[in-house]
Amino acid sequence: MIPSNILNIFTNTEPSDISYKEECLTCQIMGSATCLVAGAYFMSNLPFLGSNTSVKRNPIWWKNSVKGAGAIIFALGILRGGEGWLWNQEKYLTNESK
Repeated sequence: MIPSNILNIFTNTEPSDISYKEECLTCQIMGSATCLVAGAYFMSNLPFLGSNTSVKRNPIWWKNSVKGAGAIIFALGILRGGEGWLWNQEKYLTNESK
C-alpha cells in the first residue's frame, strides 16, 4: 500500500507561520497587470457587444454598474502596482531587513 499524506492536512502538529507573507516582484506585476486588463475590459463596451439590440436584456443601470466595477478593479491594479515603491515603502524596507 502506498503511504498517503492526506491525513496530515487534518492532523498537522507542526506550527506554521502565516503572519509573514513574502512579497515578490513577479507576484506584484502579475496581480497589477491582471487588475488593469480586467478593469479596462469591464470599462469598455466589449462585455455588451451582442446585446445592443435589446435594452431589456442589459439595462442602462446594469451597464453603468459593470463599468463602475471595472473602474474599481482598474484602481486596485494601480494601487497594487505602486505598492512598495510609491507608497508603503516602510513595510517593504522592514521585510528586507529580516
